[in-house]
Amino acid sequence: MNKFAEELCKRNYYEALLRGNEKKNAVYCYGFPEIKSTILETFRIIYEDCVPMFFYLNNIPVSRVQEVVDKMLINPFTVPSTPKGCADLDEIHIPILENVREIYAKHLKGLEDYPYAYPVHGANEGILHILCWLREAKKVRNVFIPENDYEGFYFRAQHAGLTPVFTKDMDLAPNYFILSNPSAINGNIDNESIEDLLIYGHKLVIDFSYLGSTKKHVYDITHKNIKTVILSMSKPYGMFRYRTGFVFSREPISNLYGNKWFKDDLRLLQVLRVLQQHPPGSLYAKYVKWQKEIVDELSKAYDFEIYPSSSVILANKPIVSKLELPAEIAGILPKFRRGDYYRFCLSPLFEILREEGI
Repeated sequence: MNKFAEELCKRNYYEALLRGNEKKNAVYCYGFPEIKSTILETFRIIYEDCVPMFFYLNNIPVSRVQEVVDKMLINPFTVPSTPKGCADLDEIHIPILENVREIYAKHLKGLEDYPYAYPVHGANEGILHILCWLREAKKVRNVFIPENDYEGFYFRAQHAGLTPVFTKDMDLAPNYFILSNPSAINGNIDNESIEDLLIYGHKLVIDFSYLGSTKKHVYDITHKNIKTVILSMSKPYGMFRYRTGFVFSREPISNLYGNKWFKDDLRLLQVLRVLQQHPPGSLYAKYVKWQKEIVDELSKAYDFEIYPSSSVILANKPIVSKLELPAEIAGILPKFRRGDYYRFCLSPLFEILREEGI
């Protein structure tokens, strides 16, 4: 028995998974040391140069901001300037977003057809503003969500004044659907459901928050009825508390126009550095070994086979009829249920592997 298996045998680790990490780190999110190292490096640049002292001033010379960008980024861009030679901080998000687009275009086929790009304070803000825009600009009243998909869609739709409808039925009159891919239901890439929804004529908002946490995969977003896509740094990079994400849309989203002013330029530069240094999916090759070991050992420890999800931080178990549950976890497993699957976040066990040096 290896050291990790011994740790699993000390107590019921399904209880640990249910509670989340005992150190209160975010669940469905792992603090990758590689990302922490990159972030610390950017903070050294920021504070050694006293960047917060000047970065948000309207009259800062463009050359001064260019120095920061050149130090911060692996592939720096030219900082936009005003006619008076000052850094145009109201427009600095534009080259940042174009760099983000270039990085994600390798994973999202057709991203060039989404000309409107916005920085958001995490996917959650993007979801809310898109739903508000659907209500006001498109006169949408109901928004449909695949049954057992991310519950945040439901609550944000309510906050936006819409009626959210969880449904398994795709054979409806054409409507707006919001859904996740990879799926929040089980952590697996699910292109089939998207293809089916498009066949029925539905218009889609796709949350790609798990993109980058799987092996390399190219998602096809060329269909004209895919209207908007959302990207997040939380799942693939463990940057839950950094509240940074991106929205790309075929049409302008008026609700998000003001984000050109209400954004965190330094945070966006830090995120771009992370994306340049650790392109989406680059952490998967290392951590898929951890995922496999955790899944294998959990399966053995409880004589209950579970499976790695497409997302490296998740595992799942399809629920079939007459599924026998081991006595020691039978009372816990229903709390992991999402429709036809049990879904498990592995980040608490990632913490064990890292901190115990296993």
